[in-house]
Amino acid sequence: DRLELGFVEVVVVAELLVAKRRKRPVYEFAPTIGNIAAGVGEVVLGLFLGPILLGLYDFGYEHLALVHWQNPIIPWVLAFLLGDLGYYVYHRAGHSVAVLWAIHGVHHQAEEMNVSVAMRHPWLSDTYSFPFYVMLPLCGVPATQFFIAISVISFYSLTVHSRFFHRPGFYVLVTPATHIVHHARNPRYLGNNLGAMFTIWDRLFGTHVELDPNDPPILGTHEGYRTHDGVFAQWLGFRDLLRLARQTPALGDKLRVFLQHPGWR
Repeated sequence: DRLELGFVEVVVVAELLVAKRRKRPVYEFAPTIGNIAAGVGEVVLGLFLGPILLGLYDFGYEHLALVHWQNPIIPWVLAFLLGDLGYYVYHRAGHSVAVLWAIHGVHHQAEEMNVSVAMRHPWLSDTYSFPFYVMLPLCGVPATQFFIAISVISFYSLTVHSRFFHRPGFYVLVTPATHIVHHARNPRYLGNNLGAMFTIWDRLFGTHVELDPNDPPILGTHEGYRTHDGVFAQWLGFRDLLRLARQTPALGDKLRVFLQHPGWR
């Protein structure tokens, strides 16, 4: 936890220094507090869910692994590749199913891009994310390699939420220029650029799109930014779904409100 907090502090300070040098604003007080409040809540819940998820992972590796590698390099490579692939599929599901978007959409409510947005975590994301990583223990990736890889991927994702850390991606890595597209609500950008560290899954599965200078990204969601309260923000998506479900007379349509794509009518 100290290492993670220290890394976040270093990235934030670097972002502030670059922003000051370029004389451009980067943080607004109220949205930033809301982002941090959302992140703190996710960390607190993680203290309870973390040991359960770790136990499930260890059980899967010990009893269900299809292979145990003799070469120690292979589990590390698989941890990063399959870890990012698992995140891609989990992330794509969060943009494809309305009830999952009610959770994940909290991260997209922000209408700015800075490191604090990377801390704007949905509190319930860990409750449905673990099935998307089942392939790792099955493929013989020990818990240590997996959790180190996921931590590195998470740290990397902090830097792609800033407008100030531009760098080449070499057609492989996610960059701030590719990730800002993911946070845009322009029609051509919706549901694209879903990878956390690598763009290879987006390119392979047809969800990669480049930033078009003639179509600058408009950040946020179609509903707009509705609250600075990082706690209340967790409920907004569910409230919208419940209101819509009450308006539909057919039971099948009530279920589709939750299981179809976000915005289904």
